[in-house]
Amino acid sequence: MFFWQNTIVQKNKTGQLDIIVLRDDAPSLHVGSDDIYLAEGVFGVIEVKSNLTREKFVEAGETLTKVVNLKNNVGATISSGPMLDRPLRAIFAYDGATWETIIDEINKKNWKETFDLICILNRGVLLKKGRILNWSTDQEFMVVNSKSASLGYLYLYLVSYGASFLGRGMILNPYFEPFNNWGDN
Repeated sequence: MFFWQNTIVQKNKTGQLDIIVLRDDAPSLHVGSDDIYLAEGVFGVIEVKSNLTREKFVEAGETLTKVVNLKNNVGATISSGPMLDRPLRAIFAYDGATWETIIDEINKKNWKETFDLICILNRGVLLKKGRILNWSTDQEFMVVNSKSASLGYLYLYLVSYGASFLGRGMILNPYFEPFNNWGDN
C-alpha cells in the first residue's frame, strides 16, 4: 500500500484529495506536478482537517461524495475477512465540532453512506454501522469517546481492509471505450 496526495480519475475527476491509499500494483500517471490514479487502484481516501468545524466537515463531505460516485471496474477478487468493494472513506482531524453537529450535518445532507469513520484526535471516533463492526442497537453511528480511539480505529480499518484481499483483477477496458471518445481537449 502507498499513501499519496492528488486526484483519482475514472470518467470524471474527484479533484484534489488529501491522502489517497493505493494498491502498490496499480497504474498511475505523473504529469508535471499532478499525480493521477485510476479508481480501481485506490484502496482508501482520507480527508485531513486541522479543525473540523461544521463548514470544514461539509467541505470534506462534498469531496468524499465525489469518491462515493466512482465506480470500480474490478474483476474477480480473492479475499479473506471484511471486504469493501470500494475505497475506504475517512476524515481525520486534530480538533473539531461536536459529534451532535457532525451527525446533524450527515442527516441534513443525507450522507449516511458517505463516511466509514470520522476521527477527531482530541475527542475520539465516529463509526458507521456495518463496516467492520456491528452493534445490536438501531443506531446508524457509534461514537467512541477516547483520544486514542481515533488512531486505533483508523489503524484497525486500514489494516483489516488492507489485509482482506489477496488478489483483485482490474478491468481497464472502460477507460479506452468507446473508441471515438478520444478528444484532444
